[in-house]
Amino acid sequence: MSPDWLILFAYLALSVTAGLAAGRGLTTVTDYFSGERKLPVWAVTISIVATETSALTFLSIPGLAIAGNFSFLQVALGYIIGRLIISVWLIPRYASGDLFSVYQWIGARFGGQAQRSLSGVFMVTRLLADGVRLYATAIPVVLLMHQTGLIPVAGTGAYVLVLSILGVITILYTVFGGIRAVIWTDVIQWVVYLSGGILALISVWWLLPAGEAPSHPMVFFNLTSGSGSWLDFTEPYLALNAILGGILLSMASHGTDQIIVQRVLCTPSVRDARMAMSLSGILVFFQFILFLSIGYLLGVFYQDTPLRPDEVFSRFIVTQLPTGFAGLIIAAVIAAAMSTISSSINALAASTLSDWKLIPITHDNGLSRSRWVSVGWGVVLTLVSILLVAGGGIFKEKVVETGLAIASVTYGPVLGVFLLGLTGKTPRWPVLLGSLVLSLVSMVFLVFFTPVAWTWFTASGLVLFTFFCGLLTRFTYE
Repeated sequence: MSPDWLILFAYLALSVTAGLAAGRGLTTVTDYFSGERKLPVWAVTISIVATETSALTFLSIPGLAIAGNFSFLQVALGYIIGRLIISVWLIPRYASGDLFSVYQWIGARFGGQAQRSLSGVFMVTRLLADGVRLYATAIPVVLLMHQTGLIPVAGTGAYVLVLSILGVITILYTVFGGIRAVIWTDVIQWVVYLSGGILALISVWWLLPAGEAPSHPMVFFNLTSGSGSWLDFTEPYLALNAILGGILLSMASHGTDQIIVQRVLCTPSVRDARMAMSLSGILVFFQFILFLSIGYLLGVFYQDTPLRPDEVFSRFIVTQLPTGFAGLIIAAVIAAAMSTISSSINALAASTLSDWKLIPITHDNGLSRSRWVSVGWGVVLTLVSILLVAGGGIFKEKVVETGLAIASVTYGPVLGVFLLGLTGKTPRWPVLLGSLVLSLVSMVFLVFFTPVAWTWFTASGLVLFTFFCGLLTRFTYE
């Protein structure tokens, strides 16, 4: 067996062992979904970053900087600002209570129907977005299998096999270890993929031919479009578009999405929750610098070779790195993916039991039923990813942008509901539901039939929800 495969198997064994060890002594549902709210700030901060850093980030973000374009950092700057806003406005509402699901707060403000509606939107969004993320994960693993002769053709069957194995392993430690296993394995996985990123950066630099110079200048800020305008709704990385888009996307993803909010609910106090959320924005900003730098150097390395931006990093890993190095970096890709999968499974299970209450829970059966619900979601998530991989041709755009766009379709309207909750106003349930449905349908049209850039999706959804809510409220009360 080659060193690459030994490294991969060793990493998978370490993840399962660490996850099961972290979950020892679980006795209550509270411990299973919130770690008894005793997890340290630094671990929760890293877990937030690891969760949002899927294989999409690791493999596709470098592709954005192939031609020297670092303007994605404008979006990351918006992430920092958005998380600071969340820490002031939303975190105190969640962390001061006894919540398992962020949508329980919506239930307290607008009633159980609103709570279940937003929970349902979260579930659909999570399944689709994570399906794209898993699609990105399978690429380098299948390429390595083909490169080492394990499979003759890198076809759909190989992708199904890889995703099935990853799904089973992740389900195993997530189901038995709960949120504690998820967060502590997130820490391990963050160390693994960050080490892999640093190793990749050094490797590309080392393999560059002597005297090779980049053919493109580095661009960090795009203040105007090619036509000289500072406002263009079709350009994702103009300064205004990117920063505002990053702020609103971060407010939605980290302030209203169960997969992230669940982590800050594991900290001992409101102060700790705020600190974890704020620090995660700074940490992820520097992480983006690392991945974009890898892409910039890859652009120099492959400047005479025509490759799709999404494929460049994967191709470099399996064709240029020496034995052992490739295994470590692919382990880093898998680490990023497993962090996202495990987080989704636990968050979906918590939302199911807290928001829908379809399965009665008592002190005696709560833990076992929580685990069975987690198994169910793990299987569904794996099956959805396999179905999306089978239709992989739909991903015509850059994969990272596809993943962000899927989430952005629903994030705007959902953020609108949460911001409405802060105002103290309580519209009638038909108004709230109608506004949510109309804005979501409008967003589907906006995404698939207009040239609007993905960085405007969250803002557009927020504006549409506000418009429909005001319109329906006026008609209802007249």
